[in-house]
Amino acid sequence: MAALGFQRTLSKLWRTPNHTAAEVLVEGILGPSSAVRNGAIAALLRRRDETSQRAFLRIFPQLTEPEVASLGDSSPRLRTTLRKLLAEHDNESSRLACHYVITCRAFDEFPALVTAASDPKHPGGEAMASIALDLARALHDEIVAYRESPRGRDPSFARRWALAALSSAVDHFSSHRRVELVEAFLLITTPSNHTLTSLLTDTEHPGHKPLMTLLESSPSEGAIEVLAKLFDNPGTPLTLLETAAARNDVHFRSVFLKALGYPASPRALENVGRLKRLPMLEKVTDDWFRLSPEAQAVAVELVSASRLSRRTKLGIYDQILERGTPYARMAACDALGNIELPEATARLTNLLNDSDPQMVAYAARSLRHHGFNGAVERLAALLDHADDTVRRIAKKSLGDFTFLRYAGKFDSLDERSRRELGRIVRTTDDSAVEQVRREVSAAVLPRKLRGLQMATAMGVVDDMLESIIKQANHQDAAVRAEAVQTLAGSNTSQAGTAIRRAATDANALVRNRAAAALRVFEAREVQPMEAAQ
Repeated sequence: MAALGFQRTLSKLWRTPNHTAAEVLVEGILGPSSAVRNGAIAALLRRRDETSQRAFLRIFPQLTEPEVASLGDSSPRLRTTLRKLLAEHDNESSRLACHYVITCRAFDEFPALVTAASDPKHPGGEAMASIALDLARALHDEIVAYRESPRGRDPSFARRWALAALSSAVDHFSSHRRVELVEAFLLITTPSNHTLTSLLTDTEHPGHKPLMTLLESSPSEGAIEVLAKLFDNPGTPLTLLETAAARNDVHFRSVFLKALGYPASPRALENVGRLKRLPMLEKVTDDWFRLSPEAQAVAVELVSASRLSRRTKLGIYDQILERGTPYARMAACDALGNIELPEATARLTNLLNDSDPQMVAYAARSLRHHGFNGAVERLAALLDHADDTVRRIAKKSLGDFTFLRYAGKFDSLDERSRRELGRIVRTTDDSAVEQVRREVSAAVLPRKLRGLQMATAMGVVDDMLESIIKQANHQDAAVRAEAVQTLAGSNTSQAGTAIRRAATDANALVRNRAAAALRVFEAREVQPMEAAQ
């Protein structure tokens, strides 16, 4: 009964239009009973009048974290009162509103907060500018988190309204001089933002100087990410690129490389090539090896694209190859392929004996760029590697070994070269088997005969067995003889049957080829039996 009575009392207190109900509920919140406190908090929040909402905001700093969490998203109910408090030229009012906004991450109040902070006559303007920066950091964190894992409320809507307010504040920087608002703008802006473009390119813009100061020294991730995004723009002025390149602090390097992303875009690499110097990457320090694997690899890509001397690059790659992550080592291996020096070739040759098979594949690929004689053989040996990644690297590296090139050189190759190159083409050209089948089925006899020879050299007899057996019954004896000889490359029962049938052919050449093929075929059948015994 007592509980029921308590609930009825709370219900009356939040429903009554009498403003003194707010005072009663505040007393309940300040009382010793947790049950009364929780009920009074909920009831006070449900009241719609401004007096009650102001009372709630005054008591809000005294709520515990669990109590704040239990409120959920209460900002829509308080919106009108919050905006009034922010606009009032009263330090206490703005302090209460700011405390609620930053604690509850009330991003919808960004425009009102920024408007008040950019009012030069507002006594709490400086404090509110700091709160706006803190709120921008929180919004930036949510944007990054949502980008990586899109769950919950999409922060892009809050970002849109916040960015509109901050853009206006930055445009009127000369009237308020709040640098925090410029930094907040940098945190959540986008590369295509018109205000950002004006700030960067218009030296007469009132916000240009503070923006450049922030870009040159600010640890703000937003400022650093803006610099990284400028590298993806082909029209970025060289002075802005030099601003980023000149920074050499550890935090900047970490955030900048992460923001560029791996692999670095062609535009970013092209912009790096425009720079005369690259201080942040000219010397390898211990903090390089505390970077993420992707960031280390991006650093190597930037070094490779830079104007640093080849000797300097070699020194950097040596340290990366010795201490870097697998991603970075592979990037360094690729980069060595772009340096035409004997020392680079020597390093790549040594990497052919690396314990990491992927590094061996990368090294062989880079050595091909250097014209190293044994590179093709090394890559060919990796086509059947147990590691799928290694196989893919080798296949891609030998992508210029196509059937058309093979067919064009076939007649001039000796038997060994035909087999070695044929094996490579069979793996690197997915259309190879079908193209050999077309040759075997061609109407022109020379093409047909050469197609049968290719099937043997490439080791694809079993892949087109039916077509070859059909040629074993061809009206031309030379074709039948070549087909029977080709069937010796298969150990299937169908091939054996076709060979034995050809042994009774009316043509002596066909019978002789069949006899030779049968000896090869039967020898292959006997070997497994002997091994079993």
